[in-house]
Amino acid sequence: MVNKMINKKIALSLLSIVSALVIVGGATFAFFSSSATSESNLFGAGDLVLQLDDVNESTPVGTVTASIGASDFAPGADVDGFISLHNDGSIGIAEVEFGATVTETNDGGAASNLADVLLLKVEVDTNTGTNGVCDTPSDITAAMDLAVGNNDGTLRLSELDGDVYDAITPGLAPGVTRDLCINVEFESTAGDEYQNDAISVDFDFTGNQDSSQ
Repeated sequence: MVNKMINKKIALSLLSIVSALVIVGGATFAFFSSSATSESNLFGAGDLVLQLDDVNESTPVGTVTASIGASDFAPGADVDGFISLHNDGSIGIAEVEFGATVTETNDGGAASNLADVLLLKVEVDTNTGTNGVCDTPSDITAAMDLAVGNNDGTLRLSELDGDVYDAITPGLAPGVTRDLCINVEFESTAGDEYQNDAISVDFDFTGNQDSSQ
């Protein structure tokens, strides 16, 4: 009886050993193979650099001053100026947002704000021609009045104050310059309360990436 049990255990052990060898043999068996590697795949970010110039600058910079203005301004008078938009980066700019911040520096009349009677006309040059000259202008005043004004056919500086027009197009490919021509007219019907009023205006621009790149 004891011998039968020993023989049975030996048989089971041999069966386990054979099964293990079969599994190992199946796991290690393989066809021929060959490996290859693509290495040193590099990724580098480009840059989007919006710079400006106007009548005072000879080269584009990040901040310009006194692009347009007038002293002893009177109702019915107007003044022209331009700001050139440059893409000095390696990524295309699809559109440029345009906003303004107005600060009152002198109030000659009771609760009068000069920005309320300064009318804007804004044109963007659809070509990239002579710097500072909108030789193929597209008038965007009505579009701006619709977006940030009251859509009454006139765009007042106070309507752009604290707001953003989104956005000036066509865009700017890398290395491209586009001119923005601005006319400011002192509304002819402005009353005496605006005498000796004065304001300082910051025009702000933000370039947005061309998503096709």
